[in-house]
Amino acid sequence: TAEPSAQPNGEQKEIKECFVLDGSFNLYYNKINMANIEGEWGKGVFKTDEAPKQMTADILGTDRTGSYKYSGYSNYTSFRIDYYHAEDETDFGVNANTGELAYLSFMSKVLESDPLLPDLNEPEAEAEAIAYEYAGRFVDIDEYDYHQVEEQPIDSDGDGTPEFIIYNHDFARTAAGIPMVDFITVSVTSKGTPVNVVLGDRGVSEAFAGREQEIENIDIEGSVRAALMEMEPEEGELTGDFVVESKYLALTSEGEKVIVLNLEADVISGEKKGEELFVMLMYL
Repeated sequence: TAEPSAQPNGEQKEIKECFVLDGSFNLYYNKINMANIEGEWGKGVFKTDEAPKQMTADILGTDRTGSYKYSGYSNYTSFRIDYYHAEDETDFGVNANTGELAYLSFMSKVLESDPLLPDLNEPEAEAEAIAYEYAGRFVDIDEYDYHQVEEQPIDSDGDGTPEFIIYNHDFARTAAGIPMVDFITVSVTSKGTPVNVVLGDRGVSEAFAGREQEIENIDIEGSVRAALMEMEPEEGELTGDFVVESKYLALTSEGEKVIVLNLEADVISGEKKGEELFVMLMYL
């Protein structure tokens, strides 16, 4: 049930109920408010007989045919993605509803070829320019107002010296300052090679259009704290201290509008302190 929450500036914000979708579950719980999700949405990869065993996709103007590997809901898209592996070592995924490309990876080939290539003169800046150009082949990148980059050193030999770095560029549309699952991720190596492209859920933007004020009126941290305090571990306790690592606006596979919250909560068990990881859903 929604309740008001007093803010330092005197405004009232809404406390909304949060439901646990997943977690590390280092503690056993006598009481925990789990999300009631039908099917496989938000639950990792799986195999299904509904996916064709072979699939041909148009990848940047070239048809590639791959064999079925597995399925999943990547980064909380509302649609299932079926993943395939082609003979030329290209991996790709398609939207199970429309057949449109949703994932593309040249990682297998890059791991063999990129260590032999010279680094870019200015790897970080040049890789960013390549990521923008490559993203523009799939979407109108000017419509995506959120941009974040993470570095991923690749040390395939395990000797402590990376052969190259992958720059993962995340672009997303936002509402009320929160990234939506309407995103595109482009990964580029320090050698200048595009590695991966992941396409999100374009229907999310339409679903959240005009909902900015409603979202801004929610006390997200207060809602999370209330949910944590309602949990009853069999042993140990949740302190109420936590960090929201990331949050997204998404649609479930049933079309329900949610805020997905990835958080790390402090726990005490005996004299030991630790963390519990949770994925929570807040329904709008």
